[in-house]
Amino acid sequence: MKYKYGFTLIELMIVVAIIAILAAIAYPSYQKYVKRTNRANVQSYMIEMANQLAKYKVVNGSYRNVTIVNIGGANYPKAGEQLYSISVRDSNGQLLTAANANVATWELRAVPMGSMEEDGDICLNSEGQKFWEHRASGCDLTPTSNWDGR
Repeated sequence: MKYKYGFTLIELMIVVAIIAILAAIAYPSYQKYVKRTNRANVQSYMIEMANQLAKYKVVNGSYRNVTIVNIGGANYPKAGEQLYSISVRDSNGQLLTAANANVATWELRAVPMGSMEEDGDICLNSEGQKFWEHRASGCDLTPTSNWDGR
């Protein structure tokens, strides 16, 4: 009796189907992981920007003439696909510019764009309050708000 080497077409189709099912399960999980990582990275970047704001106030005595460029830039990441547009605002939500930068408090807001567009705004203010909620537009900063989305 002669032995046949190799696989039948049915066996190969079963293997391809199993791989397709595994990929269909794994890819959405991977996308969630990438979004979570990008969100954590921009949160870290915003904390760095908050530190730059604190340094700016120590050196200059106030936030007068501070702009987003002084503290790191308006886009994250600085190279590649832009995932967030970051702005610094006063306590009333108005963009902080050199003309109105004589304020005592501030709010950093990262608005998602590109592949992160549906993720929700991320905010941090001068009191250390943080806010993020999935698909949220705007910020509801309170002493109990956080970056966990709860």
